[in-house]
This record gives sequence, C-alpha cells and structure tokens, in this order.
Amino acid sequence: MSKDSAIAGAFALSVPTRAFARPALTWAFTLLALSWVSSAPPAFSAATQWQPGEHVQARLIAATDGVGADGFLTFGIHLQLEEGWETYWRSPGDFGFPPKFDWSGAENLGAVSVAWPAPKRFTILGMSTFGYVGELVLLLSANIADPASSVTIRLHLVYAVCRDVCFLVEQDFALDLAPGASREDPEMAALIEKFQSAVPRGNAPDFAVERVSVSGGANPSIEILARATDPFQVPDVIIEAPVGFMFQAPTVRMIAGGRRAILRARFQQTPEALGPLEGNMVTITVIDGDRAVEQSLPAVAAD
Repeated sequence: MSKDSAIAGAFALSVPTRAFARPALTWAFTLLALSWVSSAPPAFSAATQWQPGEHVQARLIAATDGVGADGFLTFGIHLQLEEGWETYWRSPGDFGFPPKFDWSGAENLGAVSVAWPAPKRFTILGMSTFGYVGELVLLLSANIADPASSVTIRLHLVYAVCRDVCFLVEQDFALDLAPGASREDPEMAALIEKFQSAVPRGNAPDFAVERVSVSGGANPSIEILARATDPFQVPDVIIEAPVGFMFQAPTVRMIAGGRRAILRARFQQTPEALGPLEGNMVTITVIDGDRAVEQSLPAVAAD
C-alpha cells in the first residue's frame, strides 16, 4: 500500500459510517503532497514562506532567529483557514482527523511537545467535533541536543480541513536556525504568545476541575464539577477517555452563585471499550469564554 493510500484510509476510518448518510454533507479526501519549502533569504529566519493548501495556508514560525544559549526552542505551526473552514483538535470528537507530526527529517532537535489552544465545539445532526476556525498557531517546543550547532527543522504535517467537504492536507516545512546568540522576532514572538495564552492551564485556586463521577444504568452519564472565582458564563466540557466511549454535549447547572458548574454528559460504550469507564483516568477540559482549565482525574462512582 502506498503512503498516500495509507493516510487516506486512516482518515476514512476515522469518520463514522453514519457521517456518510448525511444528505447535506459530501466527504471528499484529497492529499496535497508538496515539496520542501524553506525560509526565504537570509538563510536563517524566524518563519518559512506560506504554503497554500485546500482552503488553508500554513507556515512554520519561531520566536527567535537562532538557537540561543539555553538550548530551548519555542516555535509553532501558523494556519490561516478560509472563512467557514475548520481543522481539528488533538481529539476530534465523533469524527475527524487530528494533526499528525513527523519530525524524522530534523537534525539537532529533541523531542517536540505540542501545546493545543482551547478548541471550539461544532455540532452537526447531534454529533460533535472539536477544532478551530480562522487563525491558529499550534505551539511547539523542544530542547536542542547541541546549542552550539545549528538546528535543522524538518516537519511533515498531515491535517484535515473541513466544511461540507473534507480535504486531507499534506505539507512539508523546512526551517534552519543558526547557533549562538539569537534575536527575538517581535512579530512571531507576539503571535506565539497570543495563542499560548489560549492553552488550557492546570488547576488553580481561581479555576479548577474538582470532581469526575460516573453514573451507570440504562442511560450512563459522567458528571464534572468545576469551580471558578469569577462566575461561569457559558461553560462547556470536553472529555477525553480511553477508546470505546462516545460523549454527548453536556447539560449545565450552575450553583453557588455561578461559581460552581455541574456539567453532565450522557455517553455510550462501544465494543472497543476494554471495560467500564469507572476507575479510568479521564482528561477534562472545561472551557468558558476565553478561559480554560485542563485536568486528568480518575472517574469515580457517583454517590
């Protein structure tokens, strides 16, 4: 099987069969295999040129134009989506394709961490997906193996862009950073900081996930208790659990003057589940406007 066929097959399997039955939506899958695109002269720059894709353009950006002495690199993938088009979060929801990163062509680059800005929920015919519209920076960071040497960043990125039709976009990026003293690129650093502020933080005194409980029976549900110093406005929750569980959009009940929110979502357990949800660790992301908190907690039995 060719590489392109394998990727297209993976995307097709990620979309439930029922998605193809929706008369208003037609799904098409297109691979865009693009050649390496390097940053424009000078040889070392803080951003690559824009790469066009189906209803999107993307580039690789860095906060500085060099490696620097601390051996730590902050960079990102900058996407501009055409109006009305969506790309997916790390957990796409009921269907979709999360971005896939391949760093195998890079040199002098350690393991790369990805920080995800809080996504939005999109609901179509009762099914939810989680992703982004408009402008986005997926935030990347890595330690440099040898700060005295240049860094050769090579990224092979595959992601989906969807509206009524979905396109699977495949792009390659190249960015070279010189060793030694580095200069901050104010524009790129500000852009990275803007989206860094949208990344969900861990529990804090002013905003936290307190408890996750599971109720069984004919209509099983999961309940999340969140608290905030400033009252909640329109909270939502994304639940990441082991394979085999599908969650509906939550109902929300406010208590304590809006400083506590109880979010309850019914769920289905599919044959892929290895056991009940109770007792498993789940990752909870509560989003309320421009603030978000993320915490991993055990799902305990409801009282």
